[in-house]
Amino acid sequence: MSTLTVTNIKATGETASRAVSGVAAADIRFACNTALIDASNNVSGITDNGVGDFSINFTNNFNDTDYGHVGGVTRGASTTVIITFEGKDDSTISSVHAVGSFNGEAVYVNSTTNRTNIDAQRVSSTFHGDLA
Repeated sequence: MSTLTVTNIKATGETASRAVSGVAAADIRFACNTALIDASNNVSGITDNGVGDFSINFTNNFNDTDYGHVGGVTRGASTTVIITFEGKDDSTISSVHAVGSFNGEAVYVNSTTNRTNIDAQRVSSTFHGDLA
């Protein structure tokens, strides 16, 4: 078996390259309560828009707004709450996904109708799609 060693990778048709260590087009780990990034790839910064409400800004834009994301949050020591990471206000994908940023929320859910934004201590997300 052969090993191919590279530092960066660029798909055919993309103008931006990405580090091989971040197979996803972008990823981030941060704290809502401080808006500080612990680790990231292809992320230029984060904007704190209020309690549990944030915008993640990408270093290199996505090709279009159809990229996918998956994320998770933890409140900290508590294990009795259900917390979700989602696009802001359950909005349509076109208002949550911009080619250069993603708007999201960390939400505490204690019933099907009772949801509250929270400043989760740990948020992580990956974004998958073609870069511009």
